[in-house]
Amino acid sequence: MPLPGSGRQRHPTAAAGGLAFDPMSRRFPSTPRPRPGLLLAALAAAGAAGVPGCTPDRLRPGPPSLVIEGPQGSTAFSPDTIPISVFARDDNGLDSVTVTILGRTEELGAFDRVEISDVFFWPIPEGLTPGELVEIVGYAKDLVGERTTVTTSVTVVAGPAGAAR
Repeated sequence: MPLPGSGRQRHPTAAAGGLAFDPMSRRFPSTPRPRPGLLLAALAAAGAAGVPGCTPDRLRPGPPSLVIEGPQGSTAFSPDTIPISVFARDDNGLDSVTVTILGRTEELGAFDRVEISDVFFWPIPEGLTPGELVEIVGYAKDLVGERTTVTTSVTVVAGPAGAAR
């Protein structure tokens, strides 16, 4: 049966009013063949134009950031009380932040917060010798389970008994 307005015959399996699908080329005879590289060129142009189709909408999980700072000069008398600054941040949320000095651990109430900043005043006991290092260890864990450990230290220096800084 001829197609209206043309001298071509309709294939018996063709849809009404259309041409048959050619199973060998996997296309209809009237459709143009795709040009290789056209898709890659279009994707490259979209990327160069800054199309945000493939940009992440949130940061990927990573360990929390943690900063522990001791007193100015990183020195202390024995006995003394020293300030310890703690800053922790994680875009996925913090689970816990702890600081340990001389076997004493202090936990900051950081659960489900993105950021926490605090200052502690820690007692340095009497009887430490000048030159001795007092280790300060900070731990941060995020809600995903990733952990960060930061270690710093304070050096005990000689000073008058009972001197406060």
